[in-house]
Amino acid sequence: MNEPSPLPDPSSRPDVDGLLRDFFRSELPHPWPRLHLPETRQRVVPSWWQRSRVRIGLAASVALVLTSYLALADLFPRSAPSRAVDLRGPNIADLPKHRTRTHAVPRPEASTERPESNGR
Repeated sequence: MNEPSPLPDPSSRPDVDGLLRDFFRSELPHPWPRLHLPETRQRVVPSWWQRSRVRIGLAASVALVLTSYLALADLFPRSAPSRAVDLRGPNIADLPKHRTRTHAVPRPEASTERPESNGR
């Protein structure tokens, strides 16, 4: 069986954090460049016509889609109602609620004694 190798002494390992820090600091420009902001411009407010062009275009496209739908629907023939569900036929509400009995059921005999009351 193989014996696990002993861990190296922590003092003999190089300082990785220090090496990486030194490397990345050497890659950065030493005098950091100053920020040069571009000139600010005044925002031009669009005219009423330019602002409402989008709304007018949207309204026109919705009107075109609706008109096309209605014109296309008018080209198809109207079909007769399906016979799968007959709305004028018998309804579940038309069924009798109680079945009639065909034979006589004996009634329990009425007792002459009054049931005891619990003081209610």
